[in-house]
Amino acid sequence: MDGTEPAFPASPAGETVAEAVRRRLLDAVLFGDLAGPRRLFPAELAQSLNVSITPVREALARLAADGFIEAIPRHGYHVRSPTPGYVTELWGVRLALELMAGESILRRFPDERERHAALAPLRAIHARLAAQAARSHRHHVALNGEFHDTLVELAGNGVLRATYHGIRVRLLVAWVQRGSRAWRARLANEQAEHGAVLLALEAGDGPALDAALRRHLSRSLADAHFDLENNKQQGEADENDMGRRAGGRAGGVVGGLARPGPRRAANNDPDVDLPEPGRHQPARSRAR
Repeated sequence: MDGTEPAFPASPAGETVAEAVRRRLLDAVLFGDLAGPRRLFPAELAQSLNVSITPVREALARLAADGFIEAIPRHGYHVRSPTPGYVTELWGVRLALELMAGESILRRFPDERERHAALAPLRAIHARLAAQAARSHRHHVALNGEFHDTLVELAGNGVLRATYHGIRVRLLVAWVQRGSRAWRARLANEQAEHGAVLLALEAGDGPALDAALRRHLSRSLADAHFDLENNKQQGEADENDMGRRAGGRAGGVVGGLARPGPRRAANNDPDVDLPEPGRHQPARSRAR
């Protein structure tokens, strides 16, 4: 693309049609095309994606199991949002893992010269964030995720790395921020906080590193709650708008093939591939 990592890993070779459909739908849910509250109609999605309805149904079932959409008895599938409680819990786990990673790096590289050399990839990502993060939301999610992934990688702990990757931080950040434009206004704070983490690591200063990571993720959590509340308010407005239209059927928008219907502003960033999603908070079924 442009030298930047895609927001998510490349699609696996030999994936099935249902897997490819799931990836396209997840992309639409995370990056705005299907961000608003709406019912997802398999037939419309199948037509938009030019596939049969069977892989669409399989993909929707997977997304519901992973928690990104909600299966409501007799009312089909609906786009959903993570709850504030779930986000708070996951950010707490994230903080614990990143604190452990930072402590492990300092123990792993007690020599200042070796530590400086080991931190070169983190410094490079920090510089790329300063120069490129404002290009697009996807670009920012990719670079920010790479910074935190690299921090954990440098710990040299395979179990820690697998646990951190298992919570799929990049997916959750994109999910929380979907449809929001506030991320651009936070770039300066984010860059300063990343810089403080890097400086503490360079200096081998454990207490400063602890404080920098806590400050960064505390601010990040507050912003996540702000985005969730904004999404909730926007969703209520969208639902009211949909209720005034025929049948409340919202147009499906996937991969640039749109049907008329109320939706948030489409994200015009270039297409990126999506990973196998981690399991998030299980979708709740409820009768109406």
